[in-house]
Amino acid sequence: SKMDQTQLDGRTIRVNESRPKGSGGGGRGDKGYGPGGSGGFNSANKEDVKMYVGNLAFDTPEEQVRQLFETHGKVVDCFMPTDRDTGKVRGF
Repeated sequence: SKMDQTQLDGRTIRVNESRPKGSGGGGRGDKGYGPGGSGGFNSANKEDVKMYVGNLAFDTPEEQVRQLFETHGKVVDCFMPTDRDTGKVRGF
């Protein structure tokens, strides 16, 4: 993805395309699918692509994430999982 290794809120983010289990991206032998979606990002030419963004700062607001990605197209959803006890965004 063009967005992989982008700086956001002082951190280098990781961007990967979400793919169904077993469709590549997990093993070392899968050509074209690596960290950051290198190679075949959106190889199916889908209109909508679900992405995972890693290494966000815990205090990065959703609006800042949306703004960054909207420079490349419409953002339909932005889900940032939260800790059910504290309500704070949780990391991965």
